[in-house]
Amino acid sequence: MKKIVKVKEVLSSDIRSRCNAEAIRNEVVNAGCVEICIDLDGVIFMSRSFTDELLNIVENSNGKSVKIINAEGDAKSMIDVVSASRKKKRVLTDEESHITELKDMSSLEKFFATI
Repeated sequence: MKKIVKVKEVLSSDIRSRCNAEAIRNEVVNAGCVEICIDLDGVIFMSRSFTDELLNIVENSNGKSVKIINAEGDAKSMIDVVSASRKKKRVLTDEESHITELKDMSSLEKFFATI
């Protein structure tokens, strides 16, 4: 038996937050079957962060077969972009960051004024 999770019905056609993925994760975890399709029919926008979490759900399905279907337009483009970026390893060097110590809210405000 296969379960189809219709994202538009569970969430919306416009998904802008990483935390929305929790509802999809719950649908997958609580499915009484091992084959689950995450149906993006009618989804017109997904944020990068939501898409990243959605791909985590697909990749970490704990023995279940989870796949995304009916991804079109901007939703499909976002999946492609996020999938490609996940294949590249990010390397941060010490030169790219530094620690700034702040003593109080006033020093925090002054710091924010410089960036």
